[in-house]
Amino acid sequence: MDLGLAPGWVRDAAAYNPVEWAVAAARQAMLGGAGRSAVQGHPALLAAAVLVMGFLATRAFRAYRKSA
Repeated sequence: MDLGLAPGWVRDAAAYNPVEWAVAAARQAMLGGAGRSAVQGHPALLAAAVLVMGFLATRAFRAYRKSA
C-alpha cells in the first residue's frame, strides 16, 4: 500500500520499520525514478539491522544452551 494513503501515525511507524525499508528500496529500484543514493540508503540500514539482530540472537541462543 502506498504510504501516501495511510494515516500520519502509520507513516511515522513505517519510517522505523525495517520491512518498510526493504519494500521502499525495492519499489524505488523497480520504478527506476530514484537516484542511486535513495536506493542504497535503505538496504544499508536493513543490513545493519540484520547484523545487530543476528548478533543478539546468537548471543541469546548461546546463553540458552549453557543454561540447559
